[in-house]
Amino acid sequence: MKNFLIWLVIALLGFGLFFAVSHVLYSAKPKRVFIGIDASQATDPHKRSISQKLLPWLNQRYCEYALATNVLNKNHRLVHSWKSVADLGRVMDINMYTDLPLSAFSEIQEAQEAGEVLIVTTVKNPKDIKLQGAEFILLP
Repeated sequence: MKNFLIWLVIALLGFGLFFAVSHVLYSAKPKRVFIGIDASQATDPHKRSISQKLLPWLNQRYCEYALATNVLNKNHRLVHSWKSVADLGRVMDINMYTDLPLSAFSEIQEAQEAGEVLIVTTVKNPKDIKLQGAEFILLP
């Protein structure tokens, strides 16, 4: 019984130390996810479903998010830089009217820094995007 208790204490301390170190390491260098939202007129009727489509990515731990749109004015493309929570509410207030191509996201510094790039759009096969490994989330 004494050997079992010693083993149990060592095992619990070992697992506790492992999870503590993992938490510190992941918190120190979170995964960066860039979310680009197509601001075209075709996207406008589907604005309310954007958060539902992004839910699997927004619920991840140890992530930072940058959020942008491809609106005409370059000063307003980046909704926010790296934050622990993506502020999708600010996107709902944007009038979706632009005819800019999705390649406008390639010009944003955060899109180039990101480990994962998500583009929310209604375009079925976008060909003009120049971001490596970009994942497209299609709205209905």
